[in-house]
Amino acid sequence: ELALQRLLSENPQLGGDPSRRRLVGPGVECWESSDGRLKFYLGDLFSDSLLTELKSSCQLVWDRGSLVAIDVPDRDRYVRCLKAMCETQHV
Repeated sequence: ELALQRLLSENPQLGGDPSRRRLVGPGVECWESSDGRLKFYLGDLFSDSLLTELKSSCQLVWDRGSLVAIDVPDRDRYVRCLKAMCETQHV
């Protein structure tokens, strides 16, 4: 959540109202820019509700630093989840 707040404060052109959120599922929220072109999901990447919403719907996933922060046994699962989200495999 801190990363989203910082991004919005540094980029006012995004229409940075952090209250523009909706609940996707248990423990997962989505913030959408005012023009609807940019979405941020906050929550558990491995959540079924998030994976269902995003399956093959992303053009690009930007995730800075998570791979090194994820436990080694979970890294393959993490990469599979990201690939499942991207329609053209731009991970």
